[in-house]
Amino acid sequence: MVGMGPGKVRVVDSKLVMHAVEYPVTMVEQWVLKTQVSGSTAVLQAICEHAEKGGSWGVDVALNYYSQWLVRSCGKYPSDVWSKLWTSTGSLTYMLPQVAKAMYQHNAAALFQPSFFEIREAGEFGKFIRTIKPIAQFPNGEVELRFDIGTRGNGVDKAVWPTDLNTDIVV
Repeated sequence: MVGMGPGKVRVVDSKLVMHAVEYPVTMVEQWVLKTQVSGSTAVLQAICEHAEKGGSWGVDVALNYYSQWLVRSCGKYPSDVWSKLWTSTGSLTYMLPQVAKAMYQHNAAALFQPSFFEIREAGEFGKFIRTIKPIAQFPNGEVELRFDIGTRGNGVDKAVWPTDLNTDIVV
């Protein structure tokens, strides 16, 4: 099995056309993109179901489930392909910190501008966290995308909806 590597995207007769390059790609590249696509498709289906039938519709998408399905359905690369792939790219466990470090070293001015971040309170921990601001912004501040409740660990909240949705911890 040879994956479709990244290629060039262009518009031809008002249609997006992707010219893929055939070479082995790490399964992670496939899993992440395809999980996002299937999740987006599921959300659109839920919206259509709601419009046609009413009611409440949920979507359950997990990277791990998609990964398992992909391996079971499509199989794995032959050993010689895996060997070549890992030799050329390295293990993702070791590669990710190197990529993050390189991004910071070479693109810090563009990627890590202070205006891209905000400080949020993590009430349970008594700490403040520097995190990325929401990307979407509305004119004149009509809608402000943000979180009203800070992050906390699993099992902190009682398993009920609070009467006041601004409750930091449900007890």
